[in-house]
Amino acid sequence: MEKAFDNFHFSKDLIHLLNTNAKLYRLKPRKNTYYSYDVSREETYFLLSGTIKITLRNKGKELFLCYLNQNHLSITNGFTLFNNSNTTLIVQVIEDVSLLKVSNKLILEWSKQFKELQEHIIYSNSILFHQLSESLINYTSLTTDERIYDYLKKEASLLKTNEFKISLHQISQDLNIRRETASKLLKKLTLKKIITKKKNSNTILIH
Repeated sequence: MEKAFDNFHFSKDLIHLLNTNAKLYRLKPRKNTYYSYDVSREETYFLLSGTIKITLRNKGKELFLCYLNQNHLSITNGFTLFNNSNTTLIVQVIEDVSLLKVSNKLILEWSKQFKELQEHIIYSNSILFHQLSESLINYTSLTTDERIYDYLKKEASLLKTNEFKISLHQISQDLNIRRETASKLLKKLTLKKIITKKKNSNTILIH
């Protein structure tokens, strides 16, 4: 498993501890398959490879928060902002994922011994906080037109192409808007020649 840590810049001793004490999970994308993330768990997850999508679900409504790629460290404390009885964090696998689960007790113990782990936790937590903050700020400050365009740009960046397929259902669900509203906004962006939506298709091209 050592190669999985190539981009983490960890010492051999730290990698050995992780390999010995952590539990590895491999997950593949499955249509309509989601995982609930319990923020109260005393665990830390290293995202070794792949991409996951984080969505906030509250009272039956959902809001897209961010995508996480390899080299991000999913720290429990980073998600306690949403730790209440009405809120659930939903994780969806977008690209084949390898996750390493470690108890927070061990992470705390090792971080005292390995400076690179301290630095990685601080960096990862700051990245996570920035992405979550950006999503919440956009939700409250951007117009719906701006939100949908920002969302489409993030999808294009994730897929590494300006032309991709996306359903009205996914857009409306991720942005917490009605399908009719999503359809009208796409037409509006098309009229402004910001995007092109192919007829009778879910394919969108961002200009």
